[in-house]
Amino acid sequence: MFLPRISGTVGLLGLLSFLSWAVYADYRRFEDAFEWTVTLLILLHPVAAWAAWRQRGFEAWLVVSGGWP
Repeated sequence: MFLPRISGTVGLLGLLSFLSWAVYADYRRFEDAFEWTVTLLILLHPVAAWAAWRQRGFEAWLVVSGGWP
């Protein structure tokens, strides 16, 4: 299962980022690395959700009707 791993990794990186900011004096040096890593994981999250749904046979339908209420 990719979804729990990606979600847990994003949470862990957020916690590590916060702790680094609170403790480490030269935090700006690592800030960009944390941001890029979290951004990539957030971008992978929908792909992992799609793969998990496809593997489990999940189906979703979206119906849009025309006209104003």
